[in-house]
Amino acid sequence: MGKVTFCSPLYSISKWIPKNEDKAVLEWSGTLSDGQKEASNAVVMAIQHNLTLLVWAVCGSGKTEVLFNGLAHALTNQKSVCIATPRTDVVLELAPRLQKVFPSLVISPLYAGHSDPHSHFVVSTTHQLMRFKNYFDVMIIDEVDAFPYSVDSSLQYNVEKARKQGGSLIYLTATPSPLILKKRKSTNRTDSLKVPWFPTSYSILSLEWQLEKENK
Repeated sequence: MGKVTFCSPLYSISKWIPKNEDKAVLEWSGTLSDGQKEASNAVVMAIQHNLTLLVWAVCGSGKTEVLFNGLAHALTNQKSVCIATPRTDVVLELAPRLQKVFPSLVISPLYAGHSDPHSHFVVSTTHQLMRFKNYFDVMIIDEVDAFPYSVDSSLQYNVEKARKQGGSLIYLTATPSPLILKKRKSTNRTDSLKVPWFPTSYSILSLEWQLEKENK
């Protein structure tokens, strides 16, 4: 989190007004498998309709690429976006990858010692979200099962506080916690669909996504 004092800035926003040069142009020449395309469509739908989505897939299976079309849709429609993760090294790895496919946008990586957002597209540690309130239209949490986020209720609260009420929420995980699975099974507001996802020619991966309408 870094040093925080009474005069440290906290951020809240009703609507982001983009600069003229902010154009969300996705520059990516890769291809998705059929299963990944279905997952990608689910991400777009979650962002379009402000739903909650759980993407459950093994590490290295292309979860970041599945986000690209959804991110392009959100940014084209002037939505503020946060990709949050418990780990600083993931922030430092993700930010340049996203900058490469969205070269016309300014992406703000936030972690200890780097805490000031310069755009409406943020890649942040979950600790840094303590500084935000009602800010992001789209909240994506990568490695939602990772320590310390998975065991720290204050970090989970920060994520909810930073997201706008009714905004979309997307979880990415290879190993969903029992709590997340219990919540998914217990709610009667959830549609679930299991999708086979074969990024290679071998049947080594499955993806489960979940759409959940937010309480209004």
